[in-house]
Parts: sequence; C-alpha cells; structure tokens
Amino acid sequence: MQRIGLYCLFSLLGLLISCGDPNGILEERKLNNGVIQLVFDSKALKSNLLEDQTRKKIHVLLPPSYNQSQKRFPVIYYLHGYEGDSLEFLLFLDALEKTAAAGREFIFVGVDGRNKFHGSFYVNSSVTGAWEDYITDEIVPLIDGKYRTIATSGSRAICGHSMGGFGALYLGFRHPDMFSVVYSLSPGLFDPDGLENALIFWNGIYGARGAIFPAYGTAFAPDSSKAPYYFMVDSDTLNKPDEIAQKWENGFGNLPEKIAGYLANPTRLKALRIDYGLSDIGCIVDGCVYFSGLLEKNKIPHEITAFTGDHTLRSRIIMENMLPFLLDNLEQ
Repeated sequence: MQRIGLYCLFSLLGLLISCGDPNGILEERKLNNGVIQLVFDSKALKSNLLEDQTRKKIHVLLPPSYNQSQKRFPVIYYLHGYEGDSLEFLLFLDALEKTAAAGREFIFVGVDGRNKFHGSFYVNSSVTGAWEDYITDEIVPLIDGKYRTIATSGSRAICGHSMGGFGALYLGFRHPDMFSVVYSLSPGLFDPDGLENALIFWNGIYGARGAIFPAYGTAFAPDSSKAPYYFMVDSDTLNKPDEIAQKWENGFGNLPEKIAGYLANPTRLKALRIDYGLSDIGCIVDGCVYFSGLLEKNKIPHEITAFTGDHTLRSRIIMENMLPFLLDNLEQ
C-alpha cells in the first residue's frame, strides 16, 4: 500500500511537458523527483487476448550532467518483479543518485512488465502479447532515438529482480548483440525439482486462486482456446511427463536448453552476474546454484554471489553489488 501511495503521489505531482513526439511518445511527464515518465502505444502488445491496455509507461532517470553537455551515456534497463511496475526502482533511487553524483553517470530505464495478472515474465505469448518484442523492438529503439545514448551493445545492460531477474537472463541470453552486460538479482530459475517446489510456495503465498498461476500459465503455456484465462493447466498432470507439465517446466526451467540456445549464438555476453540471498525462497536458491553449475560446466564466464538476506529488494545490494558490476563492465 505504501508503494502504491508513493507512486500515485509522484504521478499527481508530475509536470506535463509535452504530448507526442517523433519517437512515438504520446506523453512526457517530469515527476517531482526528477524521473521522466514516457507513455507510448505498444504495437507488440496489441495482440493480447486479455483486453489489457497497450499504452505503456517507461520511467527514465537521466544523469546529472545530461543537460550541461552533448555527451552520450550508457544505458541500464531495469525489469521489475512480479506485482511491481516500472517505478519499482524508486525503492533504490538513492543508490542510483549517489552513484551518478559520484561521477559514474548513466541513463537508467524502468520497464513496465505488468499485465492483467500482475506480471508478464517478459516473454512473447499468444495470449498476453509479445513482451520480448515490446522491449527489444520498441523500448530500446525508442530510448536510443529520444536520448543521447551510446547505442551499442557494449554500452547497454539489462538487469532485474525476481521475475525481472529471470527476464534479464532470458533476454540477455537471447539478445547478447543488444545487451552485453546482465545482472540478475534473486531470479526465478528452476532446478529439476523447481516447478514442484514453486507450486507449493506459490499456493502457500497466493492461494489456489492467486493471480500468479494464470500469470505464469499464460506466459509459458498459453492456449487461446481456453477462455477466459487462456492457459493450459491441470493440477493432476503437472507432475507427469505430458505436454502441459513440460510447458510449465520450460518456463523457469529447462535451463540446459536455454544455455544451448545461447551457445548457438555467435555473440557472447561481456559480463554476467547472479546474486541471491541465503535466506531467499528455497526454489530460487536451488535454481541459482543449479544454473551456475550448468554455466560452469559449459565454460560460460559468470559471477555468482550469495549475500546475507532474503527475497526483499534492498538498496544496499543495488549500491554495493549491482551498480558497480554494471558500470565496471559497460563501455563509457
């Protein structure tokens, strides 16, 4: 409730700057904390069957010297967690501002991955829309066209927390020619027992009718014939080797295949790091350790750090872990 109230306050206090521009931006609003809110109409999401609004918000934080020079800057894209939105980074805005004030400047972009079920998982779906394309084909070109970015993969990073941590890995592995640096905090990843353990946890937290089930289902097991929620699921078959179970497993799981897909791409990431809390959700801890083992087995360079903490998004981790890693590896 506090987060919603904070976001609403910033929106109400925002200053309307302009309506529409050559980059396809319908509205530009400067919030009272210096964050810029952009609104555009996504073509990639128009195919969604949920009657979700396709006008999406992007939130941008520019470096302190942006308006005092003609310099170009690297860009960090942030993907929020399940039930979050593109203003989730306000939770660690102090870390962003302190880092930039110390001379390590960058453009920071909060991406909106929220849908009717509170989370898109940043993948293309025949039900919820083409969320991967929405980021790679719409948001990145929009930011490069609107601002003085260094529009190369070497100066572009993607990061995220929880659902967004998965999204950062997923998009980074599929588009290393677009994002050269990936940082993933407490990502959704499955080891061989991950789906079963996640279902138990989700049921305990959200209940059997929680929105996370249709959110995950429509992302990874969409079925347009199954109205009104359009996803394949049968609680009696999730633990059996059938098509439905496999699609659910393939979401956060099937990591060897995801790695094989990455290795088939001639382009490699410059830097990859995964962080998780020692007291995090069990399936996340197990998934991170399992994924790191697969990366090591396949000789994919990466860093992995276990810190004292849980699944909570904390400014300290952003300040001490995420930002130094990203900025040390991005080309300035």
